[in-house]
Amino acid sequence: TEAANQEAGVGHAPDIKPGMWRSHGGLRHDRVAGRDDGATMGVNEKSGGSALRALEVTAPWGADQIKLVEKPDPTPGPGQVLVRMRAVSLNYRDMLMINGMYSRGSGQAGTITPFSDGCGVVEAVGPGVTRVAAGDRVATLFFQNWQSGRPTLEKLSSSLGFPIPGAGSELQLFSQEGVSKVPAYLTDQQVATLP
Repeated sequence: TEAANQEAGVGHAPDIKPGMWRSHGGLRHDRVAGRDDGATMGVNEKSGGSALRALEVTAPWGADQIKLVEKPDPTPGPGQVLVRMRAVSLNYRDMLMINGMYSRGSGQAGTITPFSDGCGVVEAVGPGVTRVAAGDRVATLFFQNWQSGRPTLEKLSSSLGFPIPGAGSELQLFSQEGVSKVPAYLTDQQVATLP
């Protein structure tokens, strides 16, 4: 892949391939994007677990500062959906955030959960949710609170990754307005990379 990237005029790119999963005792281990040391993120495939794994980055920032942490399973509140993430994509903005260079403040954010684009399956919905139901396959939307109209500070402040935790988690809460159902003919990886 390195030689192919050089021939194509592309700089160093990590060897990220969809479907690089190994299963061990109910945990599926997905390669951690951007890592070339074989690091994996365990994904609990057994229902009823009380802790999830998520990626987090804090100062001093950088890809080598990405940590795999355990957190309690979240519960959706009013208007929220709980999504089990199946694929995420790595964008230029994500790299800026991971490196603390995002101009909207990720460098001062404390802790971020990266990745603004992903695909997953709705596991649960909170009260008042009507757009999606448990079992629906969805894509995350970059702005969680911008459905239409001109930009406002409130709309611009609803982007995933920062300031709202991103898709780099086994389970993640999103606004029902911040996800969209996706067609079955697209793979999870294709959905996660839609523009």
